[in-house]
Amino acid sequence: VVNRENPLENIGIDQARQVFTGRTRLWSELDAGFGAIQVITREAGVGVRNALQQAVMGRRRFTPTAIVLPGNREILEEVAADPLAIGFLPASWLDDRVKALTLEGMSHDWVALNVPGYPAVLPLFFVTPDDPSPEAAALRDFVAGEAGAALLTGRYGLPGYASP
Repeated sequence: VVNRENPLENIGIDQARQVFTGRTRLWSELDAGFGAIQVITREAGVGVRNALQQAVMGRRRFTPTAIVLPGNREILEEVAADPLAIGFLPASWLDDRVKALTLEGMSHDWVALNVPGYPAVLPLFFVTPDDPSPEAAALRDFVAGEAGAALLTGRYGLPGYASP
């Protein structure tokens, strides 16, 4: 995600890798205005950062000049306030204060439409033992049922789920 005022609309995986590692340091290198790029990231080990790490970064490290924030709300607010910032958020956190870039020409909406190929997806898994406790079985059944699916789809934009 970038600030609403940023002219950038799309970023390729290689470009994103260069930005998040600090090899691309100026917005002008992306034909997206002027000024130094400010990378905003979550702390290591967080699911959304892990998804970006797998999809974009590989074994490369984030730029040491990145601002590391403790939550998605903080990233949203920082990117909204800083016209030079770039960060990443789960689609469920997007609002009109920031602009979601397409990645390799694909919108995050492709995930919600269940179109395969979007390169940065954070899967959710619900795992129980073969013989779960009654409480765990009830929760599993709720999550896999219509009410649970509606809740997950409404909150996270998840189009499908695996049955137990």
